[in-house]
Amino acid sequence: MLYLREENNQVLSPYAALPPLEINGKEVVVAEGTGAIRAYEAMLYGHERHDPAIRSAWKSLLLQYCKLDTLAMVISVLDGNRRESAHFGTRVPLPYRPTAHSVW
Repeated sequence: MLYLREENNQVLSPYAALPPLEINGKEVVVAEGTGAIRAYEAMLYGHERHDPAIRSAWKSLLLQYCKLDTLAMVISVLDGNRRESAHFGTRVPLPYRPTAHSVW
């Protein structure tokens, strides 16, 4: 999925590029943390929790949000490493590729 969207020659937040899904005839998008918590709650405890199609739709919304949020965190860490290496005069090869021996 491409998370880049422009409107009026302005680049929008990648979260604005997340596509909505239809749940019970209503378009729903999860684009921030509180929305993700509410989606998870609806999936587990909502009125339609026993409907496999609706649970699947909530799951899809949560997965697309979590993928983007994880990507944002990785970019943030890599950018922090780049800035730190510039400050201390060392080079961190980018893109960073974690190995089996990486410690997080």
